[in-house]
Amino acid sequence: MKKKEEIKKSYNKKYSKVFMLAKILKARYKFCVVNNKLRVYDQQYGYYKIADKDTCKQLAYEIMKKNSNYKFSIADLNQIYDAILLDKRLYKDLPTPSPNYINCMDCVWNVVSGEKYSHSPKFGFTYYIHAKMSSENKVDKSIWDSFIDDLTCSDKDLKKLLQEWSGYLISSLTNEKKFAILYGPSNSGKSVYLNILSELIGEENVSHTDIKHITNEFYLEQ
Repeated sequence: MKKKEEIKKSYNKKYSKVFMLAKILKARYKFCVVNNKLRVYDQQYGYYKIADKDTCKQLAYEIMKKNSNYKFSIADLNQIYDAILLDKRLYKDLPTPSPNYINCMDCVWNVVSGEKYSHSPKFGFTYYIHAKMSSENKVDKSIWDSFIDDLTCSDKDLKKLLQEWSGYLISSLTNEKKFAILYGPSNSGKSVYLNILSELIGEENVSHTDIKHITNEFYLEQ
């Protein structure tokens, strides 16, 4: 009987440390669970990023480095992700971002009014565009215009469509329910265009599924 009590105390002591660490992390960072995926708010870029086990361990490690009173074992750190997921209060929908807002690296940009806002969790973004809107970032627009002219062979209608599609992809809109297929001769700029979009959107938000797998549910989920 005594041995069982000792085991129970040891068990409670072990897991109370893990839940204490989870409580500390939840007090310091904004976590949420969306579509069964744990996310944590990134203050630098203003979006809720995916928080996997390594992310949670890294956040816990950063706290330990700043406060010597917090001492946790590797085993504790390995269980912190699961401990956070047990909090049912985190299972909630994020605010739906306005279709007029684009989350950039340095601000939230209202494409209609031109206004810029500071990053905030209230916008509910789960992505950010890898570009800055600050006045210091002067971009020679003629370079892009010249590239689009070459890509579309100066076809005005096609150029307008491509510009609209580019804007659609960097927005939070999903109402079109369409996809585009680029076709044409090799070395005509298609891959360059796609690489630019991938860089803007972020590789974590891009799928490179081959078109021959488009009817395969396994590949579509990726």
